[in-house]
Amino acid sequence: MDPRFGTNADLHALIDEAHRLDLRVLLDFVANHTSIRFAPFAAAKADEHSPYRAWFSFGAAYKHGYRCFFDVAAMPQLNTDHPDVRQFLGHAAAHWLTAYGADGFRLDYAAGPSHAFWSEFYARCKSAKPD
Repeated sequence: MDPRFGTNADLHALIDEAHRLDLRVLLDFVANHTSIRFAPFAAAKADEHSPYRAWFSFGAAYKHGYRCFFDVAAMPQLNTDHPDVRQFLGHAAAHWLTAYGADGFRLDYAAGPSHAFWSEFYARCKSAKPD
């Protein structure tokens, strides 16, 4: 949880109060790209032998040396076909659904990741929170 937006306790309180009022809470979830401040990206960029290197696409063919969302250097694009990326994102989604009680997600740039990715992601979310 980014401290600029509050604490974990604040989010729990918000979701609990919304549920008390019969409101559902959707969180924004971005599976297509990250920030350059995302620790796995920083590690992958700094070390070509990093285990996170395969989470992204690097190379001279890319304007910034790595694949970006709409060529914006601050938004490196994830390789959502990589099993470790899928595991990480599925775990993150399940965490928000179970640990915080979120009811679902607004999926940012859903057209980016493959249908196979979303099928697996959906199954993981339904497993974590069937309703």
